[in-house]
Amino acid sequence: MRQDIKHIPNQDLRFTPLRSLNDFLLDATWNTPNFSDFQRLNNRIVSNLIYYQTNYFVFGIALFLLVGINYPVDFLFGLVVVMAVLMGFIYISSAPRVGNNPLASVENFFRSAKEDRPIIVLIAVLGISYLILSFIGKLFIFFLGIVLPIQIIILHATFRKRNLANRVTNKIDQIGIQSTPMGLFLSALGLRSPALLEFN
Repeated sequence: MRQDIKHIPNQDLRFTPLRSLNDFLLDATWNTPNFSDFQRLNNRIVSNLIYYQTNYFVFGIALFLLVGINYPVDFLFGLVVVMAVLMGFIYISSAPRVGNNPLASVENFFRSAKEDRPIIVLIAVLGISYLILSFIGKLFIFFLGIVLPIQIIILHATFRKRNLANRVTNKIDQIGIQSTPMGLFLSALGLRSPALLEFN
């Protein structure tokens, strides 16, 4: 793993050029792939993800911001909740252990509160339940800005037929002459292994 990390800076790492609108959409050739031939389907998706990665990046950011502009309060609230959960997880996972349980102090606090102030605990539980239900809608808006672009990108990469320039770009990236961020990312996911890829 360390060898792979050290190797990345030595590569010619760069984004592919921003493809024209005609190449990306207007003059594109579309067809339904053979879903039973997983290798060829994988080749098409990976090639398109690499060839159009800059277009996908711009499109994803634009749609992400568009959702945020249309639903600013819900979007910002969802972002804050997600960040709070992540920070809370990091804090709890890195907090010093109390006894044999890193959450022992939290458990002791809730146990004592339940015994000493049961009415307050009940009100708190009902309030938290209401907040969670309201969070769901706001979190849905936030994740919509993430999931929707990814789904559209995968659909484009699946049904967009590859051209010669697409195949050549993918092959150059595959053999390491010019590595791209998307190529390295897909390799890390195991989607560009020799068992899955072939130049066809």
